[in-house]
Amino acid sequence: MLQRRGRDMLVGSSLLLLPIVALNLWTTTLAFERDGSTTLRAFGGDDVGTGIEDVAAVLVVLFASLAAAVVGFLVATMSIADRFGGRVTLQRALRSTLRRLPAVLTAWAVGHLWLPFFATWSLSGGSDDLVARLVLVVPLATCLATVTLLVVPVMVAEHAGVWRALKRAWRLTRLRFGAAFGFVVSSSLIAAALLAGITYLPALLEVGGFLTFGGYTWLAQGMAAQLAMIVVVPLIALATAELYIEIRLDAEGMDIALDADLAFGRPEEQT
Repeated sequence: MLQRRGRDMLVGSSLLLLPIVALNLWTTTLAFERDGSTTLRAFGGDDVGTGIEDVAAVLVVLFASLAAAVVGFLVATMSIADRFGGRVTLQRALRSTLRRLPAVLTAWAVGHLWLPFFATWSLSGGSDDLVARLVLVVPLATCLATVTLLVVPVMVAEHAGVWRALKRAWRLTRLRFGAAFGFVVSSSLIAAALLAGITYLPALLEVGGFLTFGGYTWLAQGMAAQLAMIVVVPLIALATAELYIEIRLDAEGMDIALDADLAFGRPEEQT
């Protein structure tokens, strides 16, 4: 799939991720102007000042999750069709994503009602109780993310509406909850490693003496972080679509092929 449609996925994902990339660059600039660092200060802490960094930090978390859902729809549209012998062009996939955007936004909002509260609480306070807060937040957030993991692939493959997709995704997840939970954990760890590796690459290059960015290391690091997002988000979306297919094949048999024919048409009908 990556060899056949990798370029289309990256181009389409880049277009959809432009708003979150701009927001992330803005937060990087805010943080650097505040104290010369690309790391935002503690949410709600005494050292924050105006508090605009607080709002920016929460917005980054929310919009990153939302962007992942939108990109997930685009990638799933191409991936599921390709898996069953069909072919959806990038233009058609983008049109389908934009047409279903209100439904995707609604499904994300309903399935992630918990996210603003978790993001606010996780970023609040100082570093003294950070570990304790993360110990509470991370396992619960992982469970809640697992529940809605397959919502977007269900909307794509089964042409489901918001409520049906949410209920259907939960039924599928229950069939293989351990696999889905393990997928969320492993994909989060891999994504975090990739994001950190690419984000801090400019700093490593400068430390090693390969390149010098002068006073603009923060900008190079911020741009590298956005490049990392453009690479990582579609990869996780593709893996999620593949997980949906595997769960349905394993739990429900080959009737998914019939659903794919209804959703995308048979290959000979698309030529």
